[in-house]
Parts: sequence; structure tokens; C-alpha cells
Amino acid sequence: MKILKEEKIIIKKINDLIKSKKKIVMCHGVFDILHLGHIKHFEEAKSLGDILIISVTSNKYVNKGFERPYFDLKTRMETLSSLSCVDYVIASDFPTAEKNLTLLKPNFYVKGPDYKHKPDITHNLIKEKKIIKKFNGKIYFTKGQQFSSSAIVNSFSTTFDEKQKFFLDRLKKKYSLEEIQSYISKIKKIEPNIFGEIILDTYQFCEPIGISGKDPFLVFKNNLEKNFAGGSFAIAKNSTNFTKKTNLISIFSNQKKYKSFFKSKLSKNFILDCVIDSDFKDIIKKRYLDINTNSKIFGVYEINEKKISKNSENKVIKLLKKYKKKSNKFIISDYGHGLVTDKIAQFISKNKFVYCLNAQINSANRGYHGLFKFKNPDTIIINLSELRYEFKDRFTKTENLMVTLKKKLNAKTVVVTRGSKGAIVLSSSNNFIKCPAFAKNTTDKVGAGDALLTIFSLCRFVGMSDDLAIFISSISAANQTRILNNEIFLNRDELLKTIMHILK
Repeated sequence: MKILKEEKIIIKKINDLIKSKKKIVMCHGVFDILHLGHIKHFEEAKSLGDILIISVTSNKYVNKGFERPYFDLKTRMETLSSLSCVDYVIASDFPTAEKNLTLLKPNFYVKGPDYKHKPDITHNLIKEKKIIKKFNGKIYFTKGQQFSSSAIVNSFSTTFDEKQKFFLDRLKKKYSLEEIQSYISKIKKIEPNIFGEIILDTYQFCEPIGISGKDPFLVFKNNLEKNFAGGSFAIAKNSTNFTKKTNLISIFSNQKKYKSFFKSKLSKNFILDCVIDSDFKDIIKKRYLDINTNSKIFGVYEINEKKISKNSENKVIKLLKKYKKKSNKFIISDYGHGLVTDKIAQFISKNKFVYCLNAQINSANRGYHGLFKFKNPDTIIINLSELRYEFKDRFTKTENLMVTLKKKLNAKTVVVTRGSKGAIVLSSSNNFIKCPAFAKNTTDKVGAGDALLTIFSLCRFVGMSDDLAIFISSISAANQTRILNNEIFLNRDELLKTIMHILK
């Protein structure tokens, strides 16, 4: 059999090859849509030695855009094993080829010609080169004609719909991949400030066991419980993966267990500066989910239901002043749980803060919360249902409501998200930009809005145009819908890689 599955078998086979003084050549990749370029690549690689082994990236580590890989790992490995020039095929259950390079110790590690000149965005090739040096292997770049699996997959009618293709084609004509990378690099140099409530999201997984014998209600059995960092903490955590440093200004009660959970998730470039208020109630949003489908059954929330004290209010204003002197770039997410008082909102509005704003309406604050205590934001990001709720208007055209909101708050830009219908941007030049949604096979919507707010704000802070900013932030939001809550935060290099494959 050409397909080697168990590590013990692979090690034995490699040892036998080394003893017989066979030269081992290794190629590594996804090899999703096999084409002539791949075959020529393998043939040239095989000419360097005696045995050609192909390492194939497993499904979960394929990062080439949505709905990739097109073929699963088993199919890709079987296809490769059918080629006469290929001697063995093994799986790579890691984000890079490092493990398999260490395992195989090839005489030659062969990459395609595009890897010789294109920027190593993820720095994976650098890591792989370090491994090769340890056993005196050589890296070789083939010289054949280049083809792109991503370009082929992107051309399929099932990959993107007409609206998505139209939007992407316009971006491709307007921006080079180098320009996009340059903008993302600029974000690395800034130091944004995040302001808003921290939320602990708890998911209690359970399964139904039947109806109660005495009363007509469903009975569930508890299984595992997972905690996730949500609210402003999630925004800051996403930001830290893109920026030099991110500061989070918020509030805690004096409950040590709650604080320690969040403090354990800090990093060197993540500064958490919180006011401690013994009267403030920490926010815990617990959802009960069916363990088999991840469907949410119901929620139980512990929330703060009163404004913070005057003393805490003054401390928050003092912190806002302090961080504004360092960097006047703010992302404000007002979840309506008592932290952002009218006085604080007025202070921000009147003191030339450069800020992107989301004032979220949710089940716990509906009827008591809104945007209109703020003025002069750079950007407002709001869900369509929230926009209609703000104006108590079900029927007026969305674009007209956006114009009204922009004037009312004296904002430069307004972004309205519309779920599966995508987002609309009213730019500073009063042009409308419609960006389609890119999310497919949604696992969980929680965290997607915060991801879009984070990335769109960071893009604004470095002067990126709104059409490119809404595309990148929409891709970020779509990525977050594929995971449970904020189980994984955004990754700068992986996001760039996804964007580049989508725009091929």
C-alpha cells in the first residue's frame, strides 16, 4: 500500500530506506484539485532522489478560503497514491510540515516555484527551513509552470454566488495583494483602546432524557460546561493578534474567581485596566445547548441592572483620559449593562475621541438602551434590526435610515450588518457599499459581530478604504461563525492567507 497511516509503520519504512541508502524526497501541501502543475511538480521532485513521499494537510488545517478543502483528506490521499511517480502518501495533522519533516528527514524538501518569491505570510516556511537544517536536508523549488487550485475552485459556480463574484472581481481590479498586506502591516504598529463591559459566556451542554413524570416539562441531563471570554474582552483579544498593543478599559466586581478567569487569558501586548466596584455585578450569560447539535435551548443571564457609582464613573473617565493621551483610537462596545453612563458617553462625545461604536441591543436591555447618548463617532456599526428599533421604523428603506442616523450622530461612516444578506456601508463620502455575506455552514453566531467591529475599526484606524475594510471584516466575522463562541480568536496571518486565496 502506498498510503502509510500509522506512525510506527512510517518510521520503520523510513529506517529501511535509510539503511538501503535511498534518497528521500518530500512534498507537502493540500493538493485539493489535482492538476497538471502538481504532476509536473511531483515528476521534477522525484528526479532529485529515489523515493517520493507526499505529505497531505488534513482537513481541519486547510486554510484556503471557505468550503475548502473541496475534497476530503481520504479522497486527496487516494488520488495522489494513484500517480506512478509517487511512492508513498502520509497525512499531516498539523498546520505546518514540521512534524513530518522531523519524521521523514528527507534529503530534499520540495516546494513549488511560487514559494521562492511570494512573501511567507504565516512564517511556516521559515519554521520548516529550521527543521531541514537540523538533519542537513536541502530545500528545492521546482521550475515548472504555475497553476492555482484556489483560482480553479473559486471559478466553480458552487464556491461563490453572483453577488459575491461581482464584489470580489471589483476588489481584485482595485487592490493588489501587496497593498492589502501593506495595510494589515500598518495595523501592527497601532495601539487601540477598547472600552465596554466584559462578559463571561458559559455554555452548558446537555441532552434530553425525557418528560418529567409529574409535570409536563422536558428533563435534561448535564454534560460538560465550557467558559468563553466575551464582550469587550473578546474584542480586545481579537485586536491583540493584529496590533502592537491593545488596552482594555472596563469594570469588575471584587469577585476573585471571575477576575482570575480573564486575567489568565492576558498576553504581553494585552493591557487590562479595570475599575473595581463592589456594587457592580459581573455579567455571566449562560446558555444551555443540546450536546448533539450545539443548538441553544435557553439562556440564564446574571447581569448588572444599575448604573455604576459616581466614584466608579469618575475613575472610568480618568482612565479614558489617560489612554487617550497614549493613543486616540477607541473601539467602544456598549452592551447596555450599566458601565457606559450618560455622563461617560457625553465626555467621549465632546472631547474629540476618535472612536468606532457599537451600542448593542439585547434581551436584557431592550427598551432601556440605545445609540443616541453618543455624538461624533468615526464609525457606527449596528445590526439592521437594532437600526430599525432605534427609529421604531419597520418599513423605511435601510439606506434612508442610515443617512438619518449618520446626520443625527454626526458620524463619518455607518455600517449596517444584515446577517446572511451581508453588510451595507455608508461611507464618509456618502457612497453606499454593499458587501455580501461569506459565512457558510454556521456553527455559532456569537462572536461574529464583535469580530467585524474589531477588524473594521482597525482598518479604519490605518486609513483603509471602506470597501476593502468591510470585505476583510466580513471575512473575519464569517471565520468566527465556524467555531463555537470565541473558542479561538482571530489570527492575523491565517486571515491574510484566507483573503489571498479568496482573491486569486
